[in-house]
Amino acid sequence: MSAFESLPRLADQYRTVRPLDAGAAADRTLIKHIERQSAHVAHSFLAAESTSAADQLAMATALTSASAAHVAPIEGVARDDSNRIVLITPYFGHSSGQVTLESLATSRGSRLSPEEVEAAADHILHALDDMHGNRLYNGSVAPKQILVDRQGRVQIEHFGWARMVTKGVRDARVAREEEIRAEVRSVMELLFRCLTGLDSRTMGVSPGQVVSSLDPLLDDWISEGLREGSGFESAGAARAALPEHQRRAAPPSNGVLRSIGRLLRLGP
Repeated sequence: MSAFESLPRLADQYRTVRPLDAGAAADRTLIKHIERQSAHVAHSFLAAESTSAADQLAMATALTSASAAHVAPIEGVARDDSNRIVLITPYFGHSSGQVTLESLATSRGSRLSPEEVEAAADHILHALDDMHGNRLYNGSVAPKQILVDRQGRVQIEHFGWARMVTKGVRDARVAREEEIRAEVRSVMELLFRCLTGLDSRTMGVSPGQVVSSLDPLLDDWISEGLREGSGFESAGAARAALPEHQRRAAPPSNGVLRSIGRLLRLGP
């Protein structure tokens, strides 16, 4: 019996609740554990038809072997009724569904506050830095990948899957300097949109020209990250340059960057 054939059937442990909106790289289904009655998400990957079961299993193994802050943890691997590999993660949403950082901005009139954007940036870059340390790279970060859980924490979904489908597991774990810069830049573009409501690729303005009374340190940091032909060389470099680390007075222990949950909280 192959490793794939030995994977448990999803229906043996979980029951289907309802379909969710598709993610960046997978169809998603809300499921409930039969014994524990806990909510989870089953991810059936969109490119599965073009990827062998052995390769899918190798990709799932690569992701489950890496642990990083703010990356949706993989709780299990199973087969669905169509014999596709399914990854199981926690359910980060609430009764009306999952929330992305961009959809949260839309609900706030297309803009998050500067404090919220800076706090989210810290979470996202922390995740990228940890995963890059595990030699796992995502490529351009899709807005659908950046979820906000019920405690207001950022959780990145489907990290690296699309890249592994395209390149294969071995080649996907090697990234050139320009690829890493592009990955970090895609994060900066997302943050710019969430802060200003505009697309940085079509608007030749700095955040401070759109957001009144913006801290010049945050304005400079985002502008540096978006500078054509430059930007930050790594997620670690971008995180180290965050305005939080440049301000003379350290924020209090209960300050805004220490409590993103209070800032991005979706409700009680």
